[in-house]
Amino acid sequence: MYAYVLPDATIGTMTEKVILKQGADATGYETSGTLAEWRRDVATYCINNSRLLHITSIPFAAPLLGILNKEGGGFHIDGQSSEGKTSLEYVGASVIGNPDNTIKPMNATANSFEGEAANSNDAVMFLDELGEAPPEQIGSIIYKLAGGKGRGRADQHGNAKARNTWRILFVTTGETDLETMMKTGNRKTFAGQSLRLANIPANAGTGNGVYETLHDHPGGAALSEHFRKATQKQHGTAFREYMTHLVNDLNTNETDLHERLNSYIKNFLHGAVPPGADGQVFRVASRFAIVAAGGELASHYGVTGWPEGDAAWGALTCFNAWLDRRGGIGQAEITKLLDQIEAFFDRNGESCFVALDGDERKNNHPVNDRYGFRRTVDSVPSGEKTTEYFVLSTRFKDICANFDYRWAAKQLAAHGIIRGDGNGKNSISKMLPGMGKIRCYHFFPGVDNGGLPDSIPF
Repeated sequence: MYAYVLPDATIGTMTEKVILKQGADATGYETSGTLAEWRRDVATYCINNSRLLHITSIPFAAPLLGILNKEGGGFHIDGQSSEGKTSLEYVGASVIGNPDNTIKPMNATANSFEGEAANSNDAVMFLDELGEAPPEQIGSIIYKLAGGKGRGRADQHGNAKARNTWRILFVTTGETDLETMMKTGNRKTFAGQSLRLANIPANAGTGNGVYETLHDHPGGAALSEHFRKATQKQHGTAFREYMTHLVNDLNTNETDLHERLNSYIKNFLHGAVPPGADGQVFRVASRFAIVAAGGELASHYGVTGWPEGDAAWGALTCFNAWLDRRGGIGQAEITKLLDQIEAFFDRNGESCFVALDGDERKNNHPVNDRYGFRRTVDSVPSGEKTTEYFVLSTRFKDICANFDYRWAAKQLAAHGIIRGDGNGKNSISKMLPGMGKIRCYHFFPGVDNGGLPDSIPF
């Protein structure tokens, strides 16, 4: 038998199969009004609004993580001021309790986030304003929240204490995104962090901020004001009703429940993940699929009042916005590497490379920080003038900073950006002025290269 334990109530019969167990503090899990009033005054206005449908589905999805053995993760809504980001969180948080208490600030320490996450096990955390978080800690905070494990600690006798663990989904908002935040703290954003916090643009593209549909309100500001007032009066009832149905299904129709959830997820992934997408895209799509399943299940239980398919549409629209923002379906690390290489040559194509004899573009100034040599060639098949570069092996590592240079060379060769020697090596042996015959990396822009691409992206 299953049970879901809230700070102030237990849904189901207490047994060994507890879905969630929290501390005694019920702050953030309050109830006010009735479920019918919440549906009328809050949920109804989510219909045909993708961001609202998605964010409001997240609290219903979070308890499914343990049931389906799925990993946690987050969603970040970023955009300009007054686009409705706070309203999104207020509506989503109203599923759980009073938004004023459910939404937590981000100007806290990593340790306090650990405590909040442990208290939100098998539930959702709403976090306001990413920009208030400590820039130097934000990366580790994202890893911690998504990873589900707290820091190892010892007691006063030096013995290891039990680690805090949790499974959660979390939502953040802000006028900045994770990568920008990391830069302000002189930190590099790794692909794993970006995957754990999926970035969704707040603007839905209709001129009304987060809203696609205003439901007879004169503007986005008016609808946001409606949500602010409604969620103060109506909150907390939807989640308890949903969990009552979910626990009952787990105890009486667990097989049927799993089949229904897996059907929701399979259908979502079939429509969301493009052919040939990298595994990283599939991983994030799976998180959106869980949210779609949670929203659809809540609608199936009669909690939301939304038509069948609306929650899935909201999640899919937000996933597509994430995918478009990401810039493609390939591996994120490769995209970052290619962007970094392109930016380097844009900045330093002439200042850091010595022109070879006969090159029509001679250096107008000395090259003090030499990365290698360059020369002008005719590209194939256009015949237009372009530049190829011979990068010294020692400086190739600098160009590929933050990446393993061996991996970087392999990826650049696979994408036709560097040409190897034909003997399995990604570098070539080349006679260079004043250096003799040495190994270097040949960045070529369109010379006849035995069938490799005729251009490079810079």
